[in-house]
Amino acid sequence: MRNVLTVITLFFSVISASAHKTIASLNNPEKSSEERLLFGDFNAPVEFVMTPSFNGTAGCRLYRDSTDHGWLLDVKQIANWHQVNDSINKTYAPDRTIRNLTSEQWAEIRNKNRALAEQLRKDRLKQYRVTSRTVSISDSLARSIYQTVKNDIEKAEAKPEKDGTEQVEIVEDGTSFTFRCIVEEQLRTLRVHESEQILSQLSDLFRAMIADVEAGRFDEAKYLGVLP
Repeated sequence: MRNVLTVITLFFSVISASAHKTIASLNNPEKSSEERLLFGDFNAPVEFVMTPSFNGTAGCRLYRDSTDHGWLLDVKQIANWHQVNDSINKTYAPDRTIRNLTSEQWAEIRNKNRALAEQLRKDRLKQYRVTSRTVSISDSLARSIYQTVKNDIEKAEAKPEKDGTEQVEIVEDGTSFTFRCIVEEQLRTLRVHESEQILSQLSDLFRAMIADVEAGRFDEAKYLGVLP
């Protein structure tokens, strides 16, 4: 039985909306290490990231091309997640030995395990291989995607909390989704877990676009028909 708490998390950071291709130092500090690995060079007008428990992080972002007249849909994913994690898990393991120890000895083991976990996180990031595919899309599709993400984040933000309290559903496994868009002077972020069924249609849409771009069969007419 799950403990029910909330899972809608909204972040706001001030950044120029016109400078969507900006220097990395202005990138959103709320991004995870894997998100920065994929999309850490600049803040795009729209970003979508899916993070499964047992697979590589993947996502896409929408931004202007170098001419500033066209739009690009950039799809990236960590392609060798399983290989890297299998290798590291075989090489290193935290100390889980059950034995009679003093509180000081247990504290020492915890500290060693935390330091090991941080080192393994850094080692994974160094070994991850990111694949990238980019397709050009029309202005009409780009604007439809942007407006849909913007509206859905605003709807989630405006949704009243039940009984005046914040509720969070604690879920260990599954896929989490992150939606981002730049609105005026703010970079807005919405993080949800698939179990919540929040923005499930939008996450399914992005997943389909990612799969189509990866397979080389992206046809924007398919998405113009389902976006407002």
